[in-house]
Amino acid sequence: MNLEKKVEELETRVIELERQIDVLKLKTSSHSATGKPFNRIDSKPKIEKQDQKPLIQTEKKAADPISLKNEDTTVDYEKLIGQVWLPRVFILVLILGVLWGYKAMVDIGLITEPIRILLGYALAGFFVWLGESQVKKGRNALGQILIGGCIPILILTTFAANVLYGIIPGALAFILNVSWVILGIYLSDRHDSQPIAVLSSITGFLVPFLIEGTSTNILLFTGYEVLFFIALLFYAMYKKYKWLYLSSFILLHPALFVYAVTQGGDVEIIALGIIIQHVFLLGMFVTKEIFPVYQRATLFTSFLLTQGWVVMWLDDSDYTLFLVVSAAVYLSLSYSQRGADKLHTLLPVATYSLALLLADLLNYEKVGALLVIQGVIALYAGSATKEKIQSLLALLLYFIGLTATITDHIYDVFSYQTAAWLILILSGWGLKFTLERNQAFYESFLDFKSSMRILFGGMAVLLLAFITQLGLAATEGYSSDIQSLIISGLWILYSIIGVIIGVTREDKKVRLLGIVLIFLTLVKVIFIDIAYISILVRAVLFIALGGVGIALSRFYYKKSE
Repeated sequence: MNLEKKVEELETRVIELERQIDVLKLKTSSHSATGKPFNRIDSKPKIEKQDQKPLIQTEKKAADPISLKNEDTTVDYEKLIGQVWLPRVFILVLILGVLWGYKAMVDIGLITEPIRILLGYALAGFFVWLGESQVKKGRNALGQILIGGCIPILILTTFAANVLYGIIPGALAFILNVSWVILGIYLSDRHDSQPIAVLSSITGFLVPFLIEGTSTNILLFTGYEVLFFIALLFYAMYKKYKWLYLSSFILLHPALFVYAVTQGGDVEIIALGIIIQHVFLLGMFVTKEIFPVYQRATLFTSFLLTQGWVVMWLDDSDYTLFLVVSAAVYLSLSYSQRGADKLHTLLPVATYSLALLLADLLNYEKVGALLVIQGVIALYAGSATKEKIQSLLALLLYFIGLTATITDHIYDVFSYQTAAWLILILSGWGLKFTLERNQAFYESFLDFKSSMRILFGGMAVLLLAFITQLGLAATEGYSSDIQSLIISGLWILYSIIGVIIGVTREDKKVRLLGIVLIFLTLVKVIFIDIAYISILVRAVLFIALGGVGIALSRFYYKKSE
């Protein structure tokens, strides 16, 4: 609303107010003439209502922030498609058309081999010129796509000149292709364009495959690929390009893997290159955390991939050395970064590498007990540092150790298997203590009550399996009567202890466990043992079971009293 219109509106309001004042004067005189008092309260709201309502409506029309906000957040799909996706799609269409046209001219014989190379370089230069002109006109998306398209054209043209036509020697072609990649990085920096940088990284990793003779030199190949990754890593961190960071990490692995599979040779050098990549990722994570989520994910993934490379391409002694150094480095860094966010990633890797080292030192035999112990310690460390990933990894290690232990049966009372089972049984109390002490922390990502029930039931079953195996090992070579008598006796003793502990501690779960065990023993005797034992042993077992069952019921009577 301009100034003239406001003045006009004010004049109109003044005239209206004057008219209302005249009306009020007439009313006042009429009240005075009839002797009735003038009611000011009745007339005042009418004046305010007539005077203020237009003003309020005018102010609302003058500014409406809600409607402005909706207008600002509306997506302009026409602009999005026309300025962003249209050039990206149709640049590929244009390149295909140029290639087909080029092929047609070659088939006719109008374009010789040197002219083809010159046309390729000229086309790349034209793309750069056209892209720069589009950027100057404010069409950044279109301009950057055109500029980025010149890099693969330059590299493919150099490849054709070197490999297909033999016009350019291998050394010069390698220098030219590296120069094109550097040009791509420069253009990316010039226009602050991450897509150009990512495109240059893809073509850069392909350079050794496109030069005749360089792919046969494993040291030159690996050195170039690793140095190129390092350069991209620093550039990505400097420019804060997360997609360039991820692409540089990912692309190195398939490049080296393809070479190792197709060329062979001294593949230990390739494994060393992968280790160097992990070292730089770790150093960057510790010193300069720009993309916390991506760096944590890539570091752990890189360690897993590096371990796989070392297992495949290095011998056993080198693998052991890798695990020793990894465990030492990550444990040291975990200690130095205690209390920091980086501990969320460093401690799980340290735990994982230490578990691998223990398994390797024991030749992956008899590792169950050690993994169980490490799992409990790692779980306690995860609780102390409030690390969810660490705690989940600890539970995974514990489960692996548990599986390795319960599948290794006891055949001798005094053996490693007996010790491992004892450690497993005792570890249940360690888990219970750790979980209950940090209940609030574990409730944030676990169903705590269900987990405690599973732990209680699992430990009860494991203890039953343990005493059964001990009974079988101790009675090895004896008759079936003796074995049945001993094992049933152990089960009965287990149930008695369970009921006594449950009653004295007023723990309903333990009491029910004792009752279930006494009925389970009865089922075992009736359906399994009774066909193989003598009538004398049968009598002893039934008398013992009957007496124990009646005696246990007395505990419940005393409890109710």
